[in-house]
Amino acid sequence: MEQLLSAIPSQLSATNGPYYFLGQLEKNHLFSKIIAVGHISDSDLEGFCCEREGPNEFCIFGFSLPGVGFFNTVSVLTTRFGSIIELITFDTSYFDNSGQYFGMFAHGRSTGSYYNLKEKHVVKSKRVKRVSLYGKQIDCSIHKCLLYGCKIMISVQ
Repeated sequence: MEQLLSAIPSQLSATNGPYYFLGQLEKNHLFSKIIAVGHISDSDLEGFCCEREGPNEFCIFGFSLPGVGFFNTVSVLTTRFGSIIELITFDTSYFDNSGQYFGMFAHGRSTGSYYNLKEKHVVKSKRVKRVSLYGKQIDCSIHKCLLYGCKIMISVQ
């Protein structure tokens, strides 16, 4: 019995412990600058397929975050009050396996719905415990819906 239990990997390890996702985000030059400084310049966006949606807002298409995965779109809005980052992917494992990426094992709760062609699509959400990076408060929530897959919303204040 002991050998059987030792063969089962624990859900958390040194490589995917609590706040693993936020730690990988912090290692990324673009996101660490958004979190620490609160803005980025056009030169920071060189090499990315992106579109400016306003003076302080942009969207990156096809973004790969090393150690984490691929995101179809990443939207960023920076203001004098803080920043909002939304990462969207069809991969729902960030929600389904939130313990692996965010160190939390909560069940999602329904927080609303979308209607598409008369079909109702329920949105489930989870909130991640607040953390501090670069002296800023980071709030994070994970959303799952059949329409878009998984959306990770990060608020920096």
